Amino acid sequence: IKGGCGVMVAGQAMGLWEVKDCARVRSKYICKQNQDSLIPSPPVPQPTPSLTGSCPSGWKSTNAFRYCYK
Repeated sequence: IKGGCGVMVAGQAMGLWEVKDCARVRSKYICKQNQDSLIPSPPVPQPTPSLTGSCPSGWKSTNAFRYCYK
């Protein structure tokens, strides 16, 4: 089908794709978007506990973890 919709299959053939007529299939969809139009969020810095093992205010840790978490 020229210009058809790619549909994910469930059941025994799960993970495979079928091409269906877009006008006849009533499914959810995803849209393609150029990557340059996306503005990524800057990464949030993850604090590491000091040598004394304390975390910044609002963060937690335990002896089993080397990192702080929220």
